[in-house]
Amino acid sequence: MAVRLEIQFDDADSFAREFEKNISKGGAFIASSEEPALRDMIEVALDLSFCGEHRVLEAEVVHVQPGVGIAVQFSSDVVALRDELEAFAATSASSTPLPTPEVETTAASRVDAPQTEPLVDAAGEAAPFSDVTFDAADDELEVSDEDLDAELEIDGSGLGVLDAPGPSEDDPLVDVDDRRRSPRSTARVPARLDATNLSLDGRTRDISDTGVLVSADASELPIGKTVQLQLQNPETGEQFSVAGKVSRHIEGEGTVAAVGVDFEPADGQRTQLQGFVDDAKRIEAERTEGGISGRIEELGMANLLQMLCNSSQLGTLTARVGAEEGVFAFEDGVVRYVRLGSLRGIKALSRMFTWEAGRFQFHSHVDDLDEEDDPIPLTNALLEAARQLDEAVRPGLRQFDPRTTFSVDLSAIPSTELTQVENAVLELAMPGLTLRRILDVIPETDATVLEAIAAMAERGVMTPQDPE
Repeated sequence: MAVRLEIQFDDADSFAREFEKNISKGGAFIASSEEPALRDMIEVALDLSFCGEHRVLEAEVVHVQPGVGIAVQFSSDVVALRDELEAFAATSASSTPLPTPEVETTAASRVDAPQTEPLVDAAGEAAPFSDVTFDAADDELEVSDEDLDAELEIDGSGLGVLDAPGPSEDDPLVDVDDRRRSPRSTARVPARLDATNLSLDGRTRDISDTGVLVSADASELPIGKTVQLQLQNPETGEQFSVAGKVSRHIEGEGTVAAVGVDFEPADGQRTQLQGFVDDAKRIEAERTEGGISGRIEELGMANLLQMLCNSSQLGTLTARVGAEEGVFAFEDGVVRYVRLGSLRGIKALSRMFTWEAGRFQFHSHVDDLDEEDDPIPLTNALLEAARQLDEAVRPGLRQFDPRTTFSVDLSAIPSTELTQVENAVLELAMPGLTLRRILDVIPETDATVLEAIAAMAERGVMTPQDPE
């Protein structure tokens, strides 16, 4: 489950200050003892207790001060976020609160942030931390390393709101490879990454004028690798091709769950690229407005899919847990496709059934893919996915951490011939692939692959190595 942190505002004035300084520019600083890794995706709960409003926003960690707090950049479009929250910032502590704007509230909007210990110094006073501010010129976060005499307003959750002086010229993020040059927006369109001897199908998560984040197992695409991106217009189906360079990996458990690519358009292609980006953002906004979203734990993945399939003739469910993002599309009682990293079909659906918490979005559209799954009735798909899951987690089947790698002792291989699955496992284990990637690459069910690994581990052919 993704980390969720809370910023609570007990009065309109404190929110107005933070809104003007940071939130309106796309980010925030959260006082917390949590220490997520740079580029981790987390959830930030804004609790506007002075007017009874709550928002849960997805954000990316861009700076961490151990023992002090973290700076995040929101995934939401900066302009849309500003438009949504500025009415609350306009409310002063001495005035009558403004009416709540007509913003649809979903299950995802409720706040259930974890409680942490307040940040205090040896004397029991609120601890100061470095100045944090967002630069309105480029919507990028700037954080100074020097401790300032800023006061931290501590709320009941032990998390705080920054009230500090203006920006400093120092910026420890200058060495971060992925300094964002333009604001990104959520936009999910079919995508393909082509490189030398490698082609990956995926789906974008967000897009900006300068790059895109694609859900795909890009473990074999190193940072700096030149690729050709094929992006599909979700409205017309037309393909748009643009060169790019791999700029970052979003690490999952034992795999690369998503890959960032910076655009490198050819001469004269910039206008066409801008048009595609604008279309993708517009279409995503329209679909989101007409769809629903919430938290997986409200119903559970299996019940959620059953409910959506019973209430709509067609649609696409996108589910997100930590770094992982899966998509399930159906039409007229038949599964069109399921995608989760490199996984396809029922195996991908079975893996998604293990998700107990996270976020989902659903809209009544299905994007056409060049290669869709073999059609299977919805009821059959759900039952088979549940069966595969039960097999994979049954008692007695040895489980390893998804990040586990294995050392292989070929001399311990018995004289009896190995099964086809065991041979496939060894071929992948010897070069050091993680358990997660072994499970993803071999098309057999997770239970079948795990049985082969457990049998060879018992015979001493494979020895699990602790994840780093």
